[in-house]
Amino acid sequence: MGAVYDVFQRLGIDGSFFYQLGIIIFTILASRFIFFERLRAVFEEREKKTLKLDQKSQKMLKEAEEIAREYAAIIEDANKKAKKFFEEEKKTIVLEQKKVFKSAEEEFSKELMVHKNSFYGKASEYKGKVLSEVDMLAGVLRDRVVK
Repeated sequence: MGAVYDVFQRLGIDGSFFYQLGIIIFTILASRFIFFERLRAVFEEREKKTLKLDQKSQKMLKEAEEIAREYAAIIEDANKKAKKFFEEEKKTIVLEQKKVFKSAEEEFSKELMVHKNSFYGKASEYKGKVLSEVDMLAGVLRDRVVK
């Protein structure tokens, strides 16, 4: 025990060391019950609230993702319906325009035939005049050659 006492004296530790050690241990234990328990309770409460908010946010995020999927499905459906509607309208318009084109083509063909027949009639008339003049001119030419 004397060696321990010599070490304590060289370190400058006297009889008040044990009192100081007791005060430090008492302070640590008292602060543990007074401060650390309350601090731990505050940290646990904060963690509970944080986890609760985190869980709420996760739930809200899942709901938002579900709503986004539903919205995307609705938009996709609306796009398909719009595309189908426009395709049907396009077909209807094309058919109507084909009918209009056919009727215009038929009217043009009829008008062309009328003008064609008129032209051939006039051409035949001029041909008849020219041929009658040919006979007359042939007779004049024959008379001149014979003379």
